[in-house]
Amino acid sequence: MKKYLKEIIIACIETAFLFLFPLIPMGNRDAHIILLLVVSLVVGIVGVAISDKKIKFLFPVFSTIMVVPTMFIYYDPRVYGNIFWMFVFSLLAVVIGELLRLIVLGIKMAVKAILNNKKA
Repeated sequence: MKKYLKEIIIACIETAFLFLFPLIPMGNRDAHIILLLVVSLVVGIVGVAISDKKIKFLFPVFSTIMVVPTMFIYYDPRVYGNIFWMFVFSLLAVVIGELLRLIVLGIKMAVKAILNNKKA
């Protein structure tokens, strides 16, 4: 369990957000859905970027499964199509987060190589 601590924390943040965010009163349900998708995208990007385990690639499946009860509890039937968009945004979060992680790792390796060449 300690091995996947970062992933568990991100999953808890995502779950708490999905179930508690709709309780905040807003005038427009569409604004709720859009903000739900955007924040899920941001949480996914951060979660994938900081994780080095392969389980991070299951984030789209996890967030889609977790949003289904939310849609049934808080929203009316016309928003059920947004479950598909949650999967798409979560998949996009995985791609962006992994690219970001690879860019940061590349920069770290380049800096380390430069510092090693300076010392020699």
